Amino acid sequence: VGMFTEVDRARIEEHVSLFGEDVWRHTIVVFTWADVLKKISIERYIRREGKDLQWLLEKCKRRYFLINNCIFGENPQVGHLIEKVEKMVAKEGGHYNPEEAKEKKPVDENRNSSKEAEELGAQPKQNSGVGLSKAREVEALSSE
Repeated sequence: VGMFTEVDRARIEEHVSLFGEDVWRHTIVVFTWADVLKKISIERYIRREGKDLQWLLEKCKRRYFLINNCIFGENPQVGHLIEKVEKMVAKEGGHYNPEEAKEKKPVDENRNSSKEAEELGAQPKQNSGVGLSKAREVEALSSE
């Protein structure tokens, strides 16, 4: 719970687009820090936050869950969330399959294929003046 801005919406839209449009059918928005709302209902909070949050909820069929972070110990919140996820999966006809989404997604010719991107890895620029041995030393130090 907090301010949800146009920037937040754009970031979510960008990140989720990597999985394909079908991922929205398998998405639940989880609001945390429910105790911050105090006496305001989640529905009122959603209306008050504006069009960007409402857009997000419409994309995932208005599925959301509220968690109170101040409740410790034995609490059914997580169990209820798991139940909600299981119901969503059953209603949507199974789990989300990213491989199916890849098959449906058109390939952008200007971007590297995923195999090409993996092969490129994090290699130093040829004109950077850093020798390959120096780059490997840095890589070895960073992995320790």
